[in-house]
Amino acid sequence: MAKLARIVWLGPAVVLIGLMLTRTQQGGVVGGLKAPPLFVLGFAALAAARGLGLIPPALVAAMAACSGFLLLAGVGAISAKLGPKALLEVEPRLAVMLATVTVAVAVLAYALTRIFF
Repeated sequence: MAKLARIVWLGPAVVLIGLMLTRTQQGGVVGGLKAPPLFVLGFAALAAARGLGLIPPALVAAMAACSGFLLLAGVGAISAKLGPKALLEVEPRLAVMLATVTVAVAVLAYALTRIFF
């Protein structure tokens, strides 16, 4: 649900941030609003098409597989850019917190999988 909520609120959040950034220092709005970024419009169009059943199930499955691969590639790219030396320089308190959260998510995912599947 948290992932779905983040996705659903992406468009409105981008629009709200855009509105906030168009304000001048005096509090007035700069003449006219700019269009949201294309990825927001594309996301809204794909969400609407999916919700209306306009995208065939085979294409949905292929897009989901591509999405998972691209997410994995992005995480790998960030990890490769960070490097092992930088990981060793992380503050111990932060490392413990990250490890704890990772274990908590893994335990929760395992428990939910066992309960519902």
